[in-house]
Formats: sequence, structure tokens, C-alpha cells
Amino acid sequence: MPRIRFIHLSLAAAILSAIAPGPALAGRLDRPEVTDYRVWESTRCYKPRAPNVQVTDALTFNLAIEGFNQYLLHMRRYLECAEQEANEDYASLKRALEQGLALVRSGVLQELQEGRENIEQYRPLYAPEQPNVAPPPGRQ
Repeated sequence: MPRIRFIHLSLAAAILSAIAPGPALAGRLDRPEVTDYRVWESTRCYKPRAPNVQVTDALTFNLAIEGFNQYLLHMRRYLECAEQEANEDYASLKRALEQGLALVRSGVLQELQEGRENIEQYRPLYAPEQPNVAPPPGRQ
């Protein structure tokens, strides 16, 4: 009689569980809105198909368990691949956001500088001269 092998379902559940982040509303990336209905998907990783289970006796039961164990192994590899890809995509997205923010900052600073220079050109004509007064003692 074939020996029956058992799987640890808690291990399978632990491997396959993932924490789903809550919806995030953010800025825009290349014009389309980034909202909570868009979902990241892997483009490099192959998700294995679940094995076909047909148990009719102890032998097919053991084969089903062996098939599931192989499926579990392939799913583990799939999750590792997807996690690596997601982390790489996250790093790329973070760089893109940081570069975009840097451009916004430099643009704002440039506009502020131009605005200040535009006003400063009128200082000699309209601003009262500031007397050159030394600060009070103890206030240097």
C-alpha cells in the first residue's frame, strides 16, 4: 500500500499570503491619472497553473499531493520573481518621481528668482533708501 504524504498547509498559506496595500491617490505620471483602480502586474514572471486533481484511490491521492507540492514550489518561485520585479519597478518609479519633483522645484525657484528680479529692477526708482544704521548693542 502506498505511503500517504501530508503537506503543511500553514506553510503554503504563509508563502502565498501577501499584504495588500490600501488604495492610494497620487499625482500623475506622464499625464494619465494614478488612482486606486490601477493594479501593478508582473510582465516577466510566469504564474504556474494549478494542477488538475483527480483522486480516485490512494495512488492518485499521493500523486495529487506530489503535484501540489510541485505547484507550491513553482508558486514560491513565481512570488520571488514577482517580488524582485516589483521592487525593481518601485525603485524606477521612485527615481522618476524624485526627478520630476526636482524639476518642479527648480522650475519654482527659477520663477521666484525671475519674479524677484522683475520687482528689484524698480527698487532704485520707488523704494525709499534704507539708512545704514548699526544694530543696537548686543544684537549682532
